[in-house]
Amino acid sequence: MPLFLTDRRPRRPLLRCASRGRRALVRGAVARLVAAACLGTAPASLVAQATPAQRAQVDSLFARFSSANSPGCVVGADQNGSTLYRAAYGLADVERGVPLRNGTVVEIGSVSKQFVAAALVLLEQDGKLDLDDPVSKYLPSVPDFRDLGGPITIRHLLQHTSGLRDQYGLFELVGRSYGSVAHTNAEVLELISRQRTLNFPVNTRYLYSNSGYTLSALIVEQVSGQSLQDFTRARIFVPLDMPRAQWRMDFRTIVPDRAFAYRFSPAGWQQDYPFSNLYGAGGLLTTVDEMLRWTAALHAGRVGNGTTRTTMATPAALSDGSRSEYGLGLMVREWRGVREIAHSGSTAGYRAYLAHYPDAGLSIAVQCNAGNGDYAEMGRKLAAVFLGGRLQREAPRPQVLPPRRTEAALAAATRESLDGRWYDAETGATIDVASTERGAIMRIPFAPVIAFTAVAADSLHAGSERALGLQRDADGRVTALRYHHGRVRNIRFTKLTP
Repeated sequence: MPLFLTDRRPRRPLLRCASRGRRALVRGAVARLVAAACLGTAPASLVAQATPAQRAQVDSLFARFSSANSPGCVVGADQNGSTLYRAAYGLADVERGVPLRNGTVVEIGSVSKQFVAAALVLLEQDGKLDLDDPVSKYLPSVPDFRDLGGPITIRHLLQHTSGLRDQYGLFELVGRSYGSVAHTNAEVLELISRQRTLNFPVNTRYLYSNSGYTLSALIVEQVSGQSLQDFTRARIFVPLDMPRAQWRMDFRTIVPDRAFAYRFSPAGWQQDYPFSNLYGAGGLLTTVDEMLRWTAALHAGRVGNGTTRTTMATPAALSDGSRSEYGLGLMVREWRGVREIAHSGSTAGYRAYLAHYPDAGLSIAVQCNAGNGDYAEMGRKLAAVFLGGRLQREAPRPQVLPPRRTEAALAAATRESLDGRWYDAETGATIDVASTERGAIMRIPFAPVIAFTAVAADSLHAGSERALGLQRDADGRVTALRYHHGRVRNIRFTKLTP
């Protein structure tokens, strides 16, 4: 059961409120006052709009967090601007036994992206920029990539069609993996400014890249003359009554009522906190109530001049005429026969999901401080409780077997030319490669060793996301390596002379 609830008996409401580890039991009119303290601005009568069956279904979905020693989730559902349900499961602070509650502040990861997108749309409405302006107009150190279909525009950044490599993969290559150091937005700008190639030509594909939103946050600051925190507070947070919302611009800042973040390991729950000063691609701290308040305002046309929602919820048009499912900080798609406008987020041990279903007027929000599980899937299951008969039967997912790759032995000459230290001029990264009979071992500074297996004479793979392509000279010697890892592709390493 959630840590706060209302009795289902009519006329004599019974409220059990968990606040700072204590429980108060009250009856009658006083219950409404306690409800306000437990549930932020939502009175108990509004929470009761969810039917007993719906409330039981939600409790069942999040039952695994209802224990005395587990982090958990805060969830909410609204319909047409009215509160359907709020509930909190698990602990905000496992060590001290402090429960989560509606109003607990949780970091929302990439759900933050829609607020950066909205900030840029507002600046366009102010006449201070155009979303189709080149990025280099505001960040001159970023290349235009005209030889690869550029210039990259602000819109390309927001729609993940720029081709820019993802910042986290680049950090790994230079020995500064996420969690090992406190990165800054300036460091991302410096890394991106050194790039001379892309994952793909501009606007020819969709590939999620956090780099685009870090640059977008810098553009907001450059154009507005304010910090991202000050601009979004003045134009979004204050007008929409979001007093708890703030960007993690310095991870050392004290944030009252913030939940700790955790991940599950074989040894049990461990703290997993985002020691990072990056913001824009993620980094917003807020509450479930504020997320739902923002969503209601956006879809009711109360953000900017009324066209903001349409601008943000229009998917990208690619160069070949096709469309992705991504607009500006929002995924726009069909799910089981209903239109869904949503985004998920994860940072360290924090997880979040925010979705709106316009045909039903339904919005749902999930915030968790337990970094295990598929929270987008949990968010959809929460939505399904309230969408009911609107949903079509879920089609069975086809079983996709991983491709079978046959191992290939490497020739002695290939193995000899692979061995040594390699360098990438764009990132400044160096790697050490040691060949094996059927592959190679790659060592990146301050990162786990990566074992590659040869699947062809010039192709080595490590799992489904990492690959090395070998480039040879006329004599067959390996002279360059093409490294690919998820959202970082076409990194070209050349061998350093011993």
